[in-house]
Amino acid sequence: MSAPTIRALAGRLLRAEIAARRARDVEAVEKAVAPLIRIDEAGSFYAVDPSGKPLAGQGLDHVLGRMQSERPDMFEAAPPAKGSAIASDNPFARGPNFNITAQMVMWRADPERAEFLAAEAGFVMGRN
Repeated sequence: MSAPTIRALAGRLLRAEIAARRARDVEAVEKAVAPLIRIDEAGSFYAVDPSGKPLAGQGLDHVLGRMQSERPDMFEAAPPAKGSAIASDNPFARGPNFNITAQMVMWRADPERAEFLAAEAGFVMGRN
């Protein structure tokens, strides 16, 4: 893929991740996190400090999580903490709790929770 194509896809992914975290204004959050992330040649996000130096082991999830904790006013609701009962019983997460039937039941019963838990497990889902 060409660099412009990767950047375009990464931009769409960024907006989808921000929307999945229930941002009140996706564009405002995107502008706030843009200086804190970069895209590598493979199209993956990585975090940088204010001077542009890469932060080892940190990516988009870290930057958005930090944004949610520092600026909760920019998001509709705070996500459950990692390790909470909701996070540990995530049927979308790979591992012993992965359960497609439970995913489908949750999607029908509580689509907002299903979207959040899917995003937490690394999947982007949309109702529209």
